[in-house]
Amino acid sequence: MMDYYYEQLNFTERRIYKSIYVSIVNKESYVYIAHIKKENLEKIYIGISYDHPEIYYIDFSTVNYEIDSCRIRLIFEYLFSRGILATIENKTNQEIERIVSVMSSNSGKGIIQIEKSIHDYMVNSISYDYEALRNKSMNRCSFNIYGVINNRLAVCEGIAKFVKLTLNKLGIECFICGGKCILENEKIEDHAWNVIKIEEDYYHIDVTWDIRRDDAQNKRIVPYDYFNLDDANISRDHFDFNMSFECTSMLYNYHAIMGRFISGKKQLIQLLSDGLALGKDFSFRIKRTINTPDNIDDIVVETFNESVKYNGTNGKQYYLSANKSQLTYYVTVG
Repeated sequence: MMDYYYEQLNFTERRIYKSIYVSIVNKESYVYIAHIKKENLEKIYIGISYDHPEIYYIDFSTVNYEIDSCRIRLIFEYLFSRGILATIENKTNQEIERIVSVMSSNSGKGIIQIEKSIHDYMVNSISYDYEALRNKSMNRCSFNIYGVINNRLAVCEGIAKFVKLTLNKLGIECFICGGKCILENEKIEDHAWNVIKIEEDYYHIDVTWDIRRDDAQNKRIVPYDYFNLDDANISRDHFDFNMSFECTSMLYNYHAIMGRFISGKKQLIQLLSDGLALGKDFSFRIKRTINTPDNIDDIVVETFNESVKYNGTNGKQYYLSANKSQLTYYVTVG
């Protein structure tokens, strides 16, 4: 069930979806479809975009059409001229296959290892395109996989599409979830991330918000704040999901796997002691329960400072950065 959005449509909408999809794949300029409400046509169009991230040469952000008494003429807006499209497709597809091959061979072929390889590749090599977010016409390719592969620059939609494409090519169920997010300044934005199936459970993974996360010194880091979350945790700063999957497990959350899902102060003190002794960057998550105190962030900071003082610095500088909504913390060694 990789084509999630197709599966949500009724019979008539599915026929229109298929007609549009075939016409786009055949690189046609337009397609005639039956009359349908504008909002339903937009739903189908975005559904094709989310189900098929390999279609990166069409601008799905606007729906251009003409209506007569019998049908609708849907006109496609291509991002590249016909003269260079074949060359671009060949180059881009080769790079996709190269990346997929590397992820597969270097990851031990387990789902979690593959997922982590793709996550780390994105966080280490892709920058968030703030210009495109402010003005989409500045770089429309940042909203699809072309921006990721060829420009190393993308917004959430392009990042989520790349994650889905690569995981699907490796046989892993992954979908794009649309919704809204709450920024640190309390501003609300439209957002896209992914839902992945691992064994019998579904998890949220938001690579974009791990890319946008810096440490206390404003340096790029590789955090796992949004690596395999359940609904309860992702809902701390994401909401209004457009998917019906229930994500109820934290079993394969990154910090749970690594033994850094902290449920008490004693465990936190031991983790900080062990981590500081290694002298390498590390992260951890505080398990939120009904007994979690309101000043938990202050407690973590105080415990960190005490641990640094007690364990010594060995001539190094240690910095702690926090994602307070997720209760995740990243320790950087300077």
